[in-house]
Amino acid sequence: MIFLREPREQCLGRLLKIEAAGVWARGIELESLDAWAREVARGESGGLGLVSLFVPFERVEKIVGDERLGPIPSFAERFETIAGRALVDVLDE
Repeated sequence: MIFLREPREQCLGRLLKIEAAGVWARGIELESLDAWAREVARGESGGLGLVSLFVPFERVEKIVGDERLGPIPSFAERFETIAGRALVDVLDE
């Protein structure tokens, strides 16, 4: 997960590359995750979805792994519960 500033955003997905100027990722804004998972569950395409993006380091606040925290599921687990598919599989399509 990448936390961004100015404007504040959170993106979930796969980190593709780290360069001196910034990071490349393929993912989705965290606030859209549940709606996108429901689209995937229904087999829909063309609505919400993944994008490839470059973020300059001056916008990057932090990069963290998506992990379960005790009883709180990770975002990938939440996605799989809603969509019925593993997030990593959908990221690879």
